Amino acid sequence: MGVSGSNGSYIKQEINAVLSSYIALGGIPILIGILWLVGYIKHPSKDAIYALLFCIVVASLWWIWLRGFKITVTDRYLEYRNGFYRSTRILLEDVAEMKPKWVQWKSLGRTLSIPRTAVITKDKKIAFLINDKPFGLNDLAMIRNIVCQSRKKKVILLK
Repeated sequence: MGVSGSNGSYIKQEINAVLSSYIALGGIPILIGILWLVGYIKHPSKDAIYALLFCIVVASLWWIWLRGFKITVTDRYLEYRNGFYRSTRILLEDVAEMKPKWVQWKSLGRTLSIPRTAVITKDKKIAFLINDKPFGLNDLAMIRNIVCQSRKKKVILLK
């Protein structure tokens, strides 16, 4: 969503988790719930209702978690909100680059490699990591382009 102000151009672009993420994570519990519902129709019992409610709750929790993901970029800052609704913001002038990175994560005694997009500052430190799985590839490319173009504009203006 681009907005133009009276004193010049103003960019605001937001992206949220894509529909396929909702289907992938919430679809399986819903499918299992539908199977329980069919079983309930054929053989009514209290247990089937509890199983159906459990499936609906699990799917709803996934959907609430996915609803938290959002990336916002304006002409001044880049902001990332994760699935737990925690936001991190950095001024665009402080961003050196955004690049893919594999992060090591230890869980249950195993080390997992997880893909993330690293937002790197001018002093080569990682400002934050973006979980790019819930977002569409085209949306992420658009955000990267906006960040890259804003850096180029600032360099041209400084020269």
